[in-house]
Amino acid sequence: MAESSNAQAGGFVGRVTAPITRLTSRVPLQARYALFAAAVIAFPLLIHNSYWTRVGVTVAIYVILGNGLNVLAGITGLLDMGFIAFYAIGAYTYAVLNSAQLGIHLGFWPSLPIAVVVAVIFGVVIGIPSLRVRGDYLAIVTLGFFYIVQRLILNLDGLTNGPDGISGVTRPVVFGLKIKSPIQYYYFYWIFAAIVFFISVRLLYSRTGRAWAGIRDDEITASSMGVNLPRYRVFSFLTTAAIIGLAGAMLAAFQAGVFDKNFSLDELVAVYLIVILGGSGNPAGVAVGALVYTFLGELLRHCTKLGK
Repeated sequence: MAESSNAQAGGFVGRVTAPITRLTSRVPLQARYALFAAAVIAFPLLIHNSYWTRVGVTVAIYVILGNGLNVLAGITGLLDMGFIAFYAIGAYTYAVLNSAQLGIHLGFWPSLPIAVVVAVIFGVVIGIPSLRVRGDYLAIVTLGFFYIVQRLILNLDGLTNGPDGISGVTRPVVFGLKIKSPIQYYYFYWIFAAIVFFISVRLLYSRTGRAWAGIRDDEITASSMGVNLPRYRVFSFLTTAAIIGLAGAMLAAFQAGVFDKNFSLDELVAVYLIVILGGSGNPAGVAVGALVYTFLGELLRHCTKLGK
């Protein structure tokens, strides 16, 4: 039933995006990347609006988030409903290391890899037990992991400050310059988004990416062709945890705080929507999906306010 629903959703999205696909397919791939990069660079210089620049920073975070989920759900075909837990783990790890919560102010650069490593450790915790389950059962297991992490965030007051969250998080410092303004965050975060995008594309066309795609299409055939299913499934979880943990740390640095409301089921659905909208398994599509989802949502919100 789940596979039928996914196929129907994929068919609907395909019919909707078919005209755009035909139009963009006439433009060389390198030219498309160059146009997108030029648009990203020019955006804050053209609009001169701090609010929309902050929206652009949110898009960069969603590009990282979406590409993280795309590795597991899009390329490998594993239905993970708990990936937002990695997002929360990365964010809270960064916040704890850069706030008055424990009296630690480690700084952006040392804290970033620590947040990623902690998220990866939890990726192992959920990745290895998930080897025994498939399909809907995997979704249930990972969703349970998400709720466990959510409850821990609310109840570990001494570490996470419970429902009040952690505020006063140290802002990033790059070459002695503290990142404060929206335009500084914008360019700084899009550099990270570009790096994650590049890694995602390289992974997609690597031997590992082909093994993940084989697992997605037919595990039995992939296994008979020599793909080590347990190793590649766990590595997929670890890669997703690392990328999403990075996104969480960057969210905490951008907000100068972190709160449990940042990691809700709504956010889970939003990132899945980004991946499906852009084209599951397609890193470039994920970037477009993040752009469309974020800006369309903001525009509709403004239209609703005007209507009132």
